[in-house]
Amino acid sequence: SGVVSDVMVKAGSFADMQTPVVSIIDNNAVYCNLRIFEKDLPHIAIGQSVEISLTNRTGSEIIGKISEITRAIDPATKSISVRVSISAPTSDMLPGMAVTALISTGDEEVDALPDDAVVTSGGKSYIFVLEDRHEENGETACHFKRTEVITGAREHGFTQITPISPLETNATVVTSNAFYLNSMASDHGEHSH
Repeated sequence: SGVVSDVMVKAGSFADMQTPVVSIIDNNAVYCNLRIFEKDLPHIAIGQSVEISLTNRTGSEIIGKISEITRAIDPATKSISVRVSISAPTSDMLPGMAVTALISTGDEEVDALPDDAVVTSGGKSYIFVLEDRHEENGETACHFKRTEVITGAREHGFTQITPISPLETNATVVTSNAFYLNSMASDHGEHSH
């Protein structure tokens, strides 16, 4: 049983007992090969849970487990191949598909902001913190300070951040459209309105 993935002969072709006619794939034993960078190898182990998303379908999470880790680094990509066995494959999974995968390496509580709150400029990452809010000409004017942060893990639309200088308790941080404030800060200096 399976699905025909390749037909090696055409109508009217000669075929004998040793000539393959078709290639059949059994989708009951599906696996996924991932490329892991060398720096991430210490965090990877056989048996870890992996959440796989098909790039052609949003909201399609498939769960698997790491079943094999190659112990050879590919010199071209500086990465290691990791095989993930998929426990409940879906019928829309096809050989050669591109996927995005998240490998569960453990739980850790960290400070994080939505991806849109973090901007990169000049090789550094920044967030914008509300510094002052006051009335100006009958309108509320807000002043933001660009604050440098070190970014870490990114997952599900959030980025781990570590501020270079400590933030005040209960600081108000811009959580979207920070790129707009960054462009204004580039034009007018460190502080934006």
